[in-house]
Amino acid sequence: MATTIYYVPVGGLGNRMQALVAAYNLHQATGIRVRVLWFRDWALDAPFSSIFQPICQEGFVVKDATPFDSLLYDRPRRHNLYVPLLASAFQPPHQGDTDCGFEGARLRL
Repeated sequence: MATTIYYVPVGGLGNRMQALVAAYNLHQATGIRVRVLWFRDWALDAPFSSIFQPICQEGFVVKDATPFDSLLYDRPRRHNLYVPLLASAFQPPHQGDTDCGFEGARLRL
């Protein structure tokens, strides 16, 4: 089973650009599939497609977040009633190696 990382860059445009580059470099170095969810918020209220050209790279996807994505992957905050925190409690635990006492798949570079 291939691993997919859901990545949510936050902050202003500069912070998000740095986060995109880091996620892309991770994908290039490891081959792990990366799905970037671009949320519009007070720091940057613009969709990804209005700022950048689409990124055409197999295994690396950037998409504007949907309301459903907001319930599952956005940061738990008052305006979303902390639902992402509740949703994460029902996700099945990862099977694999443990590292420093945390359950989850170990990333090998």
